[in-house]
Amino acid sequence: METEYEPSGPYVFKTGKYAKKALEMLMFSPRGYRFLYWLLRKLNQKAGNGERNELHKHIAWLIQKGKSRIATKICPYCHVNPVQYFSVFLNREYGGIGSFGPLCCGKEECLEKAESEDPMAIPALYHLDFSSLTRFSSTDAKDVVRLFREVFGLQGRLTKKEAFRFFKKEVAMKPAS
Repeated sequence: METEYEPSGPYVFKTGKYAKKALEMLMFSPRGYRFLYWLLRKLNQKAGNGERNELHKHIAWLIQKGKSRIATKICPYCHVNPVQYFSVFLNREYGGIGSFGPLCCGKEECLEKAESEDPMAIPALYHLDFSSLTRFSSTDAKDVVRLFREVFGLQGRLTKKEAFRFFKKEVAMKPAS
């Protein structure tokens, strides 16, 4: 039985297209996240029930952590819970994101308020998790990454060590009540 993986620092590729790049930094890149997700699937297929190497363990850990980060922004409706959802209004003219809509926590009343903010346009709601990046084009995903950095309080230049600390930070997902 494998023990729970706890990395001590960022994982940096030594060779290849992403040489000298930290996995943690790739999480903040639309193409990088897609690559990590693809690589994790390939490593899972290859390993089956066998041993996983350091890269495999680190990517699995990182992808999982990307699903449980807690925002520093508080829901504008209940003013209590951290935001857990973001919304976008689609631009029908070119098919991408027209603008970002309201942010909200997962509380039912707050979701309803966010969805009814503009009665003429219904926003598409997405969970505030890095896997959401796969739902957008690379161009639109860059805007989503900027939103994530703002919502998670990651302003300014991000280093691989800061990115690692962000994912390493233990958080307890507080359910919206």
